[in-house]
Amino acid sequence: MTSLHLALAVALTITSSCTKVPAEYRDFFDLPADKRQEALHRYSLEQRVDLLVLSMTVRRPISFDVADAVAESGKDIVPLMIERLRTARDEAEVSALLYGLLKIDQRVYEWRKAPELRAKFVQVVAATTDPARKARLEALLN
Repeated sequence: MTSLHLALAVALTITSSCTKVPAEYRDFFDLPADKRQEALHRYSLEQRVDLLVLSMTVRRPISFDVADAVAESGKDIVPLMIERLRTARDEAEVSALLYGLLKIDQRVYEWRKAPELRAKFVQVVAATTDPARKARLEALLN
């Protein structure tokens, strides 16, 4: 595990939300872990982003298996995840999205090398006003 992985995992644990899983996703989280990846494909890409965030901010223990399964969506889900960073409610959500983006880049599709996706991410960084959040976003580009 790299230091970035560890930092993201710690941030997720410290800043996790205590809200409940929305009703529309309860059936998914009630499935055994080995059935979730198959079930994930029945959800839209937008819903998969929701499931990623919920699995890492609401569920305990954190469901890293969901992050791995969402990462398999690869190039198609990256723009949605980058856009979601613009509206992230808190640092736990940011951490979940960054973790998912890192997993995609490392395992499925190197989006940080794709000029159009990198440019979209840079736009999100530029629009970020919180200095700490901005630094975390910039760290993913390096």
